[in-house]
Amino acid sequence: LVPDDSESLEELADVMEDIGEDFDMEPYDPLDADEIAALEAQTDRMRRRDEWSEEELEADAQAEAAREAERRKLLGADELEDDEDDESGQMETVKMTTPLGNTLDNLEIFPGPPVPAQVDWTDDARPLYVFLGMYPPRMMPTPPLVESFVTWLNGTADLGLAGYLLSQQQFDLSGLGTDYTDAELEEYDARAADDVDAEDVPQMLEQQMQFVNANLVVTRHKDIEAARQWAHDDPLNEHNGYARTSTHRWMRSNATELNVPEGDGCVYLVYCLDKEGGSSLRQSTRPAHLAWLQESGRVHDAGPLLEADDGESVGTMLIVRGDGVDEVRQWVQSDPYATNGLFEQVVVAPIVRYNVHIDEFGPP
Repeated sequence: LVPDDSESLEELADVMEDIGEDFDMEPYDPLDADEIAALEAQTDRMRRRDEWSEEELEADAQAEAAREAERRKLLGADELEDDEDDESGQMETVKMTTPLGNTLDNLEIFPGPPVPAQVDWTDDARPLYVFLGMYPPRMMPTPPLVESFVTWLNGTADLGLAGYLLSQQQFDLSGLGTDYTDAELEEYDARAADDVDAEDVPQMLEQQMQFVNANLVVTRHKDIEAARQWAHDDPLNEHNGYARTSTHRWMRSNATELNVPEGDGCVYLVYCLDKEGGSSLRQSTRPAHLAWLQESGRVHDAGPLLEADDGESVGTMLIVRGDGVDEVRQWVQSDPYATNGLFEQVVVAPIVRYNVHIDEFGPP
């Protein structure tokens, strides 16, 4: 920074002289007014370089060449070569006459980091299996037992779906306890007094209202025996957590009409098992059943259930959307399978997914 007034220049000169004495430097000799004016004129001229004529540019290039020749003469050839070796790895200066436009035609492409390619879905040849475990009436797992179950799920590879089934769409809590007799309440209070920390122990506890009544898991295995062995390791089995369980192979359909993308809102499980000896009835009613499904426009996933890998269909599992559990149940009653008396057991319930890692089904 160059001070504007002579008084400041004198002060700056004094400071620079002191610095020179401290560092064994020559005293600072400030520029006089003429030198400052000449420097400002040169600076202003360089700022307007874009306005120079061809003659001025050529004259400047010649002057630069003359200065370079003078430098070479003063330094000598040997010292100049050493200088150039030292600067070999440094950035090169660009002459001001070089075009600096950044049009697409003269931009140079520099390689960046590798861009990850989109990973296509790898078909998994292993079939899908469905595990359904129904809780005993009025019984639910304590938080530690639920935590053990979720940990077990997270250790399972290739989960396609993991959720629990709500016993109802909505719950009326105003009448809790009204179904208990006085004797039942006394027994319940006695059990609670004996085990005040019951909720902190992994076990099944009786509840006045059962909010959740089942677990549903879809996963891949090499065969149905492997699927049943996997289901046997469910932590709830150690605590009599299920009143009944079933494991079936699920032949999920790849029909576009039966793979409607899920939107917002609740989805529902429709899980139906046939009456014994219903194979011929299923076969004869199947075309009407498929037409009924496809026309509904509400089916996210669908397919028959098999008791064995090479066996016949013994049931149907659907994942659908609806306007409430009662509406879905009414819709299921219009299934040609149901109207012809094929089903022995029907479960319709809202699904709430566990917070676990899920591998999407992918292509059926």
